[in-house]
Amino acid sequence: MKEKKENVESNESENMKISGDLPSSVSSSARPNHATRSHQQGMDGAARSEEEEETEGCRQILGRLTLDEAGAAAEVPCGAAAMALRHYRAEKGDVASASRKMGATLRWRKEFGVRELTECFDDGGSAGARGESPEAEAAERRRALLRTVLREEARTGKLYVRGHDRGGRAIMYMAPGRENTRDETNQMRFLVYSIERALACTAAEQ
Repeated sequence: MKEKKENVESNESENMKISGDLPSSVSSSARPNHATRSHQQGMDGAARSEEEEETEGCRQILGRLTLDEAGAAAEVPCGAAAMALRHYRAEKGDVASASRKMGATLRWRKEFGVRELTECFDDGGSAGARGESPEAEAAERRRALLRTVLREEARTGKLYVRGHDRGGRAIMYMAPGRENTRDETNQMRFLVYSIERALACTAAEQ
C-alpha cells in the first residue's frame, strides 16, 4: 500500500515538471493552442470589419446632410461624427433612416434655439450687438430673457453639472424635489442647456 502511494506521488511529481510546475488545469488554459489563436484572430478581424462598416456608414450619413444641417452638426459639442455614429447604431446600420433622423434632430436644435441657449451668457457677442441695429437689440433682449429664465430655473439647484466620472464624462445631478417652476418650455430650456454644458465639459476633458 505504501509502495503504491509512493508511485502515485512520483507520477504526480513528474506531471508537474512536464507542465512547467503548474497544475494541468492551469497550464493547459494558460497556453493558447492554435484553435484559440485562430478564434481570437477571427474576433479581431470581425471587430475591424464592424468598425470599418460604421466609419463608412457615418461618412454616408454626413454626406447626405444639407449645408444648413452640416453647419448645425458642426456646433454639436460631441461632434458631428459622434452624432452620426449614435444615429447609425440606433437605426441598426440603416443609413437612410439614420440620415433622416439626424437631419430632423439638427432642425429641431435650430428651431428650439439650442445655440441661443448655450451662448446667452456670452458677453462678447451681446456687448458688440448693443445699439447697432433693431435686429441686434432684439437679439440682445432675447438673450437677456433667456438668462433670466435659466437663472430662475437653476435657483434651487434642482439640476446641475459637477465633476467627472472615471471615464472623463461630466456628471449631471437631478433633484426633482427641488422643482420650483411650472412652465414646461422653460423647464425644457434649462434641461437642454444643462445637457449641452455637460457635453461641452465632457468634450473638454477628453
